[in-house]
Amino acid sequence: MKQVNTDTLWSHLNSIREQGPLVHNITNSVVTNFTANALLATGASPLMAHAPEELEEIVSISDCLVINIGTLDAKQILSMEKAIQFANQKNNPIIIDPVGAGASKLRTETAIKLIQQSNNCIIKGNGSEIMSLASLAMTPSKGVDSTATSNEALTAAQNLIHENNNIKVIIITGETDYVISNSQSSSHSNGHCIMSKVTGMGCSLAAITGAFCSNTNDYFKASQNAVNFVGLCGELANEKSNGPGSFTISFFDQLHNLTDQEINNNLRFNKC
Repeated sequence: MKQVNTDTLWSHLNSIREQGPLVHNITNSVVTNFTANALLATGASPLMAHAPEELEEIVSISDCLVINIGTLDAKQILSMEKAIQFANQKNNPIIIDPVGAGASKLRTETAIKLIQQSNNCIIKGNGSEIMSLASLAMTPSKGVDSTATSNEALTAAQNLIHENNNIKVIIITGETDYVISNSQSSSHSNGHCIMSKVTGMGCSLAAITGAFCSNTNDYFKASQNAVNFVGLCGELANEKSNGPGSFTISFFDQLHNLTDQEINNNLRFNKC
């Protein structure tokens, strides 16, 4: 594995802070506030909208679409499908977060259907979720938590990309994160275990990935930058906190205040 240059993250982060891309989220009710604040701290503009009557207008002014299936119901599924249709027409990137895929038939089948409908699809999931999408899971997920490590899902992710031309990138989260495209892959080792103790951390990564994908066609590099950014901010925030509560505050502050020196001194990721 070869160490990759880290300068691109600082440049991309500055472009987000300057441009403030509008990130349209149809997300779960548990993390709406957390996700919106994470996007604001990053420099993006969050928009949470799922009413079918306004989706065409909302998508028309948005720079990307983020779909999170954490609290599914029939009405929300219809809104997600409609939003994807409009995002496809605009050629916007669509980030799918298949929360809890593998835990129930509804979640797994809905995630697969939404992915199949999305033209420029970026998937962000843990090991169990990614394996369930590729029908390789030997055991179901533990609710929204993974029973598989990220490296165990590498083959599943590669198969999904090779079999579906619309899937541009897959992010596998875990102790080590992986970013995979049809021709490239990388591993990312920033972060801290306390991040798993705060609801919404993975969901915020999906939304922030949307922000990074909003102003570029290089979805692989944008996904790398998003994973590096969130992992590094989580690691640095832990150094300033005493537990999950204070970590949450420190995390938002770190998203907002991250510097080029902190990136150069602490970022760790490798090209596979």
